[in-house]
Amino acid sequence: MARWFPLLIGLTACSGTTTASLDGDVPADLAVRRPDDPCALAGGCAPGKWVDVTPPNVDLTDHLSCDNFGTETVQVDPAHPEQLYALFSCQGIWRSTDYGQTWTGPLNQGDSADCAGGITIPPVDTASPPVLYQSCIRGKATGFSRSTNGGVDWTRYDVNVPGSNNQFYPPAVDPYDPKHLLLSGHGVAVLAESSDGGLTWSEIVMASDMKGGATVDISFIDTGVAATTHDTWLSIGQAGNTGTWRTTTGRAGGAGGWQQVETNTHPPGIGQIYQPDTGGVVYMTGLYSKLGFGVFRSTDYGATWAHFGDMNLQERVVFGTAKNVYAMMGNEVPGTGSDPAIQVAAQPGTAWAGVATPPGMTQGPLQVAVTSDGQHSIVVLANWTAGLWRYVEP
Repeated sequence: MARWFPLLIGLTACSGTTTASLDGDVPADLAVRRPDDPCALAGGCAPGKWVDVTPPNVDLTDHLSCDNFGTETVQVDPAHPEQLYALFSCQGIWRSTDYGQTWTGPLNQGDSADCAGGITIPPVDTASPPVLYQSCIRGKATGFSRSTNGGVDWTRYDVNVPGSNNQFYPPAVDPYDPKHLLLSGHGVAVLAESSDGGLTWSEIVMASDMKGGATVDISFIDTGVAATTHDTWLSIGQAGNTGTWRTTTGRAGGAGGWQQVETNTHPPGIGQIYQPDTGGVVYMTGLYSKLGFGVFRSTDYGATWAHFGDMNLQERVVFGTAKNVYAMMGNEVPGTGSDPAIQVAAQPGTAWAGVATPPGMTQGPLQVAVTSDGQHSIVVLANWTAGLWRYVEP
């Protein structure tokens, strides 16, 4: 997707020795006991209320070395659901070890921290600490980098594909292969694929009608089978130009392997899609569809779509828990306010209603992470210059 990130979000739910997630089941050998959330045990998490959990030692508004967009991405360690990571523009990576309540950082220093961009953690990752992928559109770390020690040290890798300007959004990661990545260019219609964790890259050839927008967002669609998920991708064009496209043949299909499945596009930047399981249901958000703006739902792995919710809201991200599906808007312009336009629907996500904007939340997210402490689903939003926000679902 391009999800700022494409990111399928890391929803986890306690279930014996297996951890269910939006990206499929984590194998039993990766399952871990969820540590008790001290906030929940103490009754201080205030389920049902949004809380600003931005670290006190970050700068969300000043014009720093690489242009300060605040925080745009937040990720969950799939093997340790109490641990989350977030990137703050021009300042580096912060980590939480208590389900997003408190944060420590920066973990990295020097050029790798000088990044306006975001991070992705593979949805199934055996490494501890996890592998982090970082892509930047401004700063000394422009381009693609990888950390194998939880965001402390970074190595940059060239993405030598035609049309590249060395500016990228964080990669989408195959839910069955942590080294299989899809990368979306910033400001250019460029897509790339890696099969070795970002060490080398190959061009993804697009259909000519996909290239009208500046940024082409790309995501994996989880079919429930590793072999077909490998080549089933969804691409959403930017700002009303190119529509939504799907392929089941991956890069091997070339330009002819893409089919336009909707006229929906995403706001400038990227967005975030959501799959609750591998049964075929997929959600996306966007604008300028012939069906309206807002939330779109597929029951056949993205081949066909229907519109739900308010058709006038320019939603950017959609995410979910075991109970509900949520959609929100996030403004990419630094320092400006916008209504997060929160909508919510009880699963299976067909009857939507608006929710009042929490006091102080002046911007919505570019990316959302969802985890669980075994008692509650916990949502953490990366809300640009409004910082990190946390919600414990009742």
